[in-house]
Amino acid sequence: MLRPVLLLAALLAVLAASGAQGRPRASAAAGRQGVKEQLDTVRIRLVNIASQYQELEKQRAENVQQAKVLEEEVTSTNVKLAKAQSTLERVREELRTAEGSYNEHVDRFAKGLVQFYRLKNRPYLAFVIGAQDMAEFSRRYKYLQYMFQQDYAQLEGLRSTRLELGRKQQELEAATVELEAGRRQKEQKSQELALTINRGQEILESLGKEKQRALERARQLQDALEYIGRKAEQVAREAPVYEPPPALDLPVPTAQRRSIRPGQIAWPVDPRGEVQIVRAYGQSKSETGSLYFNPGIDVRVDGPQTVRAVESGKVMHRGDMPNFGKVVFIDHGGLPDKIISIYGNLDEILVPVGQEVARGQAVGTVGRSGADVQDATLHFEIRQNAHHQDPLKWLRAGIK
Repeated sequence: MLRPVLLLAALLAVLAASGAQGRPRASAAAGRQGVKEQLDTVRIRLVNIASQYQELEKQRAENVQQAKVLEEEVTSTNVKLAKAQSTLERVREELRTAEGSYNEHVDRFAKGLVQFYRLKNRPYLAFVIGAQDMAEFSRRYKYLQYMFQQDYAQLEGLRSTRLELGRKQQELEAATVELEAGRRQKEQKSQELALTINRGQEILESLGKEKQRALERARQLQDALEYIGRKAEQVAREAPVYEPPPALDLPVPTAQRRSIRPGQIAWPVDPRGEVQIVRAYGQSKSETGSLYFNPGIDVRVDGPQTVRAVESGKVMHRGDMPNFGKVVFIDHGGLPDKIISIYGNLDEILVPVGQEVARGQAVGTVGRSGADVQDATLHFEIRQNAHHQDPLKWLRAGIK
């Protein structure tokens, strides 16, 4: 959100400039320049957000496509695994059948051999010798030989079948283990990819919200520019024509005659205490990672502490502002440049509007009245002709 203090500082400078020797347009231009710089920063951020959003959308589309491919691969692997398990079960059943048949034939063949040797070959010899002639004898002998060969061949065939089925079973079991491992790996990768897609979606939603905030801030800044322009035109129209007075008859007031130089003004809080600059002047990064421009410095103090005027001057504004808490503006005058100091996040304001204050006079106490302020923190700005300056260049050496 645009801190209203930026717009108000520019407007107050424009109004104060109406009596500053006919320079309202120059002061308004300086005020507009500060807002324009912030608007440029917001626009750059919008470009960066759009670039990030486009890149994340591209990555998300690639991840979604990869997740789809993985899902298809997992489905295909499940089909292959189911088929392999079915085939494995069938081979196991065939192997059990082959084992039973093989054992049955071995048992029968063994019994036949035992019977053959127990009868000392008598039935077989009687069968062969009982032939009527040599031709019959030869046929009977070959028949017996063929019977033994067939039994042996059948036994060997069963043994080979059993061995082949055992080999197939081992191959199928290995393939099943490999498919199962592949499926688990793909499922794990798919889950990790789903988490990546969800995280990407969350980032996209966060960027979308940040984009809306940036657009709203850009709109406010644009409105501020237009309002400052209209106000400057109004001040220019209503400002009296300046006629230089005789040098001896109308001396320039001391507040206007003096020159305030960088490195001369006092600190608004005692730099000898437990104080720390938590946000410097210029570009800063918020907790969400977005860039914003800090037109001053934020000084954190340990416990309650009095805020003092950095130079003598006149209180031109006091009040409460959204996101900035209680604030005080002091006009220090000065030639050739008008200097204004701004004190924000105050807990208590001790001076009324219009009061003349001396350098070092108490104007308030440090507090937590601003937005996003956890500890007692003073927001301090220096404006030169409504243009924000780095306060550290104007303050005497103190806090590092």
